[in-house]
Parts: sequence; structure tokens; C-alpha cells
Amino acid sequence: MVATCQAGPAKRSLNGLDDNVGSVRLDPHTMGQPDAYVLRVGVEDPSGPWQAASIVLAVEISASTSKRDKPKAAAYARASIEHDWRYDVATSTLHRYSAPIGNRYGEVVADPIEPRDLAGAVAEYGRSV
Repeated sequence: MVATCQAGPAKRSLNGLDDNVGSVRLDPHTMGQPDAYVLRVGVEDPSGPWQAASIVLAVEISASTSKRDKPKAAAYARASIEHDWRYDVATSTLHRYSAPIGNRYGEVVADPIEPRDLAGAVAEYGRSV
């Protein structure tokens, strides 16, 4: 069974720092906060942020944040998150990145998808892994 989580506004303290529940530690110095993600089977809730190795899919939904979200793709690839999906609200396009190589993804597929169908696509992916 795979769990799908969505980052939320609640706060959790980690070593005196406030981290949003749903944060992902990408490396010792970098935290990410995907809009949604799918966890590996058997991953238990950590006492702090999730580790990147626990994430099989990170999802970003971009309306006005697309410029800010682009550097996240490089960080997710460096952290070896297997799949990174970017949904562009303006064009109703889902960009599916896979096969991380260094700070980029080796494969990119773009498909039109209606906003109402995005959650179903993430859930379907979660059932398939």
C-alpha cells in the first residue's frame, strides 16, 4: 500500500526550527515542500521531515509559482526522487519528469489534463507502485 500525502500549514518543530508538516529533507542543507507526494511502501511517519529516499513521486501545482518551482526540479533530481510531476494551471498541462541524472531528469512527457483529473492521476500512480 502506498500513502499519498499533501503538505499542509501545520507546523512541527525540528531541532528548534519550525518545519511544515509535509516537508522533505532533500540533503543535509535543503528542505523541499511538494504540494503532494507519494511515499514508498512501508515508510513510517518520521519524527521530523520525510527523507527524500521515502518519496517516489513529488507533485508541484504551478499557477503563479512556476518560476519559483523550477529550481525544485533540480533539487528533487539531485535527491534522486524518481518522479517529479509539474502541473501548469495556465495551460492545463502535466509535465512528468523521470529518470533523475544529477540535477536534472532524463525523461520528460507532457500531457494535457484537466485540473479535476489531477488528483485521480496521482492516486492511480500511487496504486501502481
